[in-house]
Amino acid sequence: MFHTNPVYQLEIKTSARTVKLCALVLIFNGLLALISFLILNDMIEQSQYSGTMEYEGLVNMYSIMSYIEFGMFMLVIPSSTSGSISGEKERKTLDILLTGKMSTYSIVIGKLMASLNMVMLLAISSLPVLSIVFLFGGITIMDLLVMLITLMISGVFVGSIGILFSVVCKKTTTATVLSYSSILALIAGTYVLNYLVYHLTGAGERADGVRRWIYSFLINPAVTYSTVISAQVANQDILEQLYLEFAPGMIHGRVIRNWIPFSLVIQLGMAFGLIGVAGWMLNPLHKRSRV
Repeated sequence: MFHTNPVYQLEIKTSARTVKLCALVLIFNGLLALISFLILNDMIEQSQYSGTMEYEGLVNMYSIMSYIEFGMFMLVIPSSTSGSISGEKERKTLDILLTGKMSTYSIVIGKLMASLNMVMLLAISSLPVLSIVFLFGGITIMDLLVMLITLMISGVFVGSIGILFSVVCKKTTTATVLSYSSILALIAGTYVLNYLVYHLTGAGERADGVRRWIYSFLINPAVTYSTVISAQVANQDILEQLYLEFAPGMIHGRVIRNWIPFSLVIQLGMAFGLIGVAGWMLNPLHKRSRV
């Protein structure tokens, strides 16, 4: 599908030939390799004194590298997607692009996938470093696959937010600021919302209706990703912590028990919805707001 999209092909040919991409891959994987080396070196030094290899250090290495990748996604994707359409406006080339035979939805999807391509390349190229954990066991190939799928879906969700603001805004700077603000609202705002709703109500008023605000974390990519990683390394689940803090006494339902698939499906559905809105607003026949 994407290899036949002219916008995607052009963007990939342009970005793949830049020194910036090569340098980014080198720096990112070099950083991960350095972190893994330091942790392994510390584990070896400790084993020389204790005579045993501490598995906790290896688990920490996997968790740290996984969260670094997630942080990179949250930082790089909005800055890339928010300038994809607004950049065309600033270069006065959007009207030329719209006069072609491609639909506005194809343009939006091509721009989104081209922006995500660089980050996906970084995630896949980091697999050899992450695979160091296979030396000691505990983390399986399926765990890595689930982690990558979660990253990709979160990336599409966050990227669709950037694309929408890129269509709405005339300036890349404005689109970038609004994109980061929206993502911050998703990650930190859902926690603040639950905190305020729960603590501003009296103990007797905390019925299931109030406690069900915990479901707002379903659209929080950080909570879902942390739930995936904590389940893989057998650490305390962040979802369990949130459940005890904002929904104590609430009976575990189907959504709580299957949080990860429910959250990923909702995020993917919202991404498709945002892409659809962006494609509709990009159509010259529809009136678009100018920010």
